[in-house]
Amino acid sequence: MTLLLARNANGPVVVEPHAGIAAGEILLREDFSGSALNGTLWQDTYPYGDLNGVSTSASNVAVGDGLCTLTLSSSSVGACILTQPAGSVTGFEYGYGIVEWLAYGPTTDWWSLWQTAGPTGLYPEYDVVEMGYNTPGTNYHFWNGSTDEYTWNSDEFSTDFIGGWHYYTLRRNADDTFDAWYDTTQVVVAETATDDSGINNFLVANIGVGNGNTTSVGETVQIDHVYAWALP
Repeated sequence: MTLLLARNANGPVVVEPHAGIAAGEILLREDFSGSALNGTLWQDTYPYGDLNGVSTSASNVAVGDGLCTLTLSSSSVGACILTQPAGSVTGFEYGYGIVEWLAYGPTTDWWSLWQTAGPTGLYPEYDVVEMGYNTPGTNYHFWNGSTDEYTWNSDEFSTDFIGGWHYYTLRRNADDTFDAWYDTTQVVVAETATDDSGINNFLVANIGVGNGNTTSVGETVQIDHVYAWALP
C-alpha cells in the first residue's frame, strides 16, 4: 500500500491522489490510527434504519493496525461508518473536490464506498464503488426525498478491481460533471451529475446483503485510508 508523496512549494511532504490527477489543498486525511474509531469524525451506525438489507451494529466496526474493518456478522446485521455531522460528531462534508479510498473489498456481499447529502429533501448520491451481482460499479443518483428523480448507473467494471487492495477515487467537477478511477484506470469520464450544484456530501462505507450479490457471512471490508482534496 504505497502512497504518492511530493513536496509542495513550501517544503512539507504532501499526499497526492494515487490516480495521478492534480489536486488542491488536502481537506481530509484519515489514516485510522489508534485503536478506536475517531468519534469526532465518524458515526459508527447508520442512523436512518436498515441499510443495504441489514441493520448496522457498532460492534461490527473495528480499528487497529492502521485499518478500519467493517464486518458482516450475520445475514441481517452488517456495519456502517459515516461522516455526517450529528451531536458530538463534527464529521466531514465537502462540495466540489476529490475523494480517495484505499480499501479491500470482498468479491461477495453488498458493500459500498459512497457519499451523499441525504436522506431528506433534494440531494445527490455518488457510489464511488458499489457491488451489484458480484461486480463493482460507480453510480450517481439524485433523490427527491424517497423518489429517485434522476439516476445514472455505470456499466459494471472488471472484477479485477475487487478481492484485493484497490484505490477508488471520485472527482466532482465545478461544471457538475464527475470522473472516477479504480487504481489508475479511469472508469467514468465527465459524466453529468444532474442537479448536483456542489451540495456538501458526507462520506459513507458499509457492508450488507442483497442487490444480486452472493452473501458471505463473516466477510469484511477493510479501509486503509480516506483522503479528500479541493480541486486544483
